[in-house]
Amino acid sequence: MFRFLIDGGHPLKGEIQLIGSTAGAVTGLAVGLLTGELFVLEKVPRNRETLGMLELLEFLGLRPITDFAKGTVSLESAEVKLKALTPSLCQKTRFYPLLLGALLSRFNEAVIPSPGVLGFHQIDRILSVLAALGIEIKEKNGFIFAKGKVKSGNVSFRRNTILGTMTIILAAVFLPIPCTACRLPASCRNMARRTSSGLATSKMFKADRGPIPDT
Repeated sequence: MFRFLIDGGHPLKGEIQLIGSTAGAVTGLAVGLLTGELFVLEKVPRNRETLGMLELLEFLGLRPITDFAKGTVSLESAEVKLKALTPSLCQKTRFYPLLLGALLSRFNEAVIPSPGVLGFHQIDRILSVLAALGIEIKEKNGFIFAKGKVKSGNVSFRRNTILGTMTIILAAVFLPIPCTACRLPASCRNMARRTSSGLATSKMFKADRGPIPDT
């Protein structure tokens, strides 16, 4: 077990460079699946979770360009294809269920490994909310198969979940009318607002029909 031993009584001084949160960064990276434009994120931390998410996005067809010295990641939209996410890649980041929401928005379909099979926490709360929003969910041979178009509705998580909140936001991006999710943890409300505002300023794809025309 790691411990921090703090010897107090000394004044603190100096400068540090602040970077973004890991949860916010991996959510922002997942948004790259939904835009046909060059997508640039700043203040991205370099750690296991962000690197794992970048590998998954590259597997799906995005071309990441990283400059972690400056904290920036650029995602070039190449030929994004619907693929079943592989367990070996998903083991590299516990945030991979975010792509369940992004792929549903882009393709109305997604196949991901069950987190329980990989040793991560199960995502039953996320799956139950997606099912309540009209998504057909099946689990077979260690994989989760999700299919359908998200429908508008009022849903509530049984318990607070940041991963669940951001996954549902990504899944509901293209809804023409509001979808309300209740029991949002306070730590993700501002993240949700930033993600939603960022989505509103990019050229988006709608399922497999190509970019939504600017209006």
